[in-house]
Amino acid sequence: MKRIVFILVTFFVVSHFFVYGAKVSPVKFNLTLAKGSKETFNLNIIGSKGPFKQNLVISPSDLSMDRKGALLFERKIGSAHSAVEWITFGRTELSVFDGKKESVKFTISVPRDAVPGEYYSIIFVEPKEDEVIDYGKNREMNVRVVVGVLVLIDVPGRTYVKSGQIPEVKVLETDERLKISSTFQNTGNIHLNVTAEAVIKSADGRNVFGKCELKGLGSSITEIGNYFVFPDSSKLDFEGVLNKQLPTGDYLVETSFNYGYDFKKARKTEKFSINRLIPIDEETTEFLGIKTKELTLVIPPNSRRSEVVTVSNLDYRPLAIKVTSNDWITVLPNDLILKPGESRNLRVTIIPNYEGSKIKEGSIPFITDRGKDLNLKIVSKIK
Repeated sequence: MKRIVFILVTFFVVSHFFVYGAKVSPVKFNLTLAKGSKETFNLNIIGSKGPFKQNLVISPSDLSMDRKGALLFERKIGSAHSAVEWITFGRTELSVFDGKKESVKFTISVPRDAVPGEYYSIIFVEPKEDEVIDYGKNREMNVRVVVGVLVLIDVPGRTYVKSGQIPEVKVLETDERLKISSTFQNTGNIHLNVTAEAVIKSADGRNVFGKCELKGLGSSITEIGNYFVFPDSSKLDFEGVLNKQLPTGDYLVETSFNYGYDFKKARKTEKFSINRLIPIDEETTEFLGIKTKELTLVIPPNSRRSEVVTVSNLDYRPLAIKVTSNDWITVLPNDLILKPGESRNLRVTIIPNYEGSKIKEGSIPFITDRGKDLNLKIVSKIK
């Protein structure tokens, strides 16, 4: 089974004063335990340096995450994935001081009728009372340093099926950019590591106007760059931004979530419209997209070279383009009309005359009937 790679569960109420908190190791127990098994583990606790005693309390609680990505540590009675009832401690209170180490034994007893799957708990190590820091001049601060130790238990015995769905997609449009919000729900019995993206299309679905990554909210990111979603119908909200203005018109947004299968994704499509009270500033908007805006080529003397440059119409209306060649750069075709969302390959031919120089530079303007004109920079170097 694929394991949780990373969740941040060590936290501090006032992190600047970590010196006043006990150190705990290990910070995570990643275990595979069979039904009916019983095993004992050690939790090592080291007191802070200094001539004072720290009275600590140890207790387990549940671990979950809300749809905004915030980790939750409250007890959830009856949770299908809770391991709290399985954990017992040799002692729940102890005192440490002056950097000395104490070990606390705890036992995990998996019931014989436990359903195979993933189970979670977090063990809290915290002071019985707040530490009081005296700054002098009648200034004091109460500090409580709480350490959480993650316990992950896999009870084997079944084939896990990953499954998920998208209950909600929203488009939040502003004058500057398009914000997309979507929710992923884990409908399976195993945690999922999820990536997501949104694609903006024309209303008929034929033309693509852009795409963006959707990022999970809060602390849900893992070390491998995915977003962690707990099992048992847990939800996580995702957001993304298309850094492009869309003119007035009708569109589709398609969100897709990859949750572990190369051949299968969760997908959902919603219609939306852009209605602008203030006309879009077409003078500064790029309706023309060029895959590369600079070509750097190495060409032997007295020879030529041709390269393909892809241009795209990013608008929902047809876009007329004219390209002006010069004495050593030719672009064909140089006069064309792109349909909404259409892409076309243009052939750029370079016949440089170096005239004693080893480098020749120039640019070709791409003039559009509306929006911002673009330039293709050419750098040619003698071999």
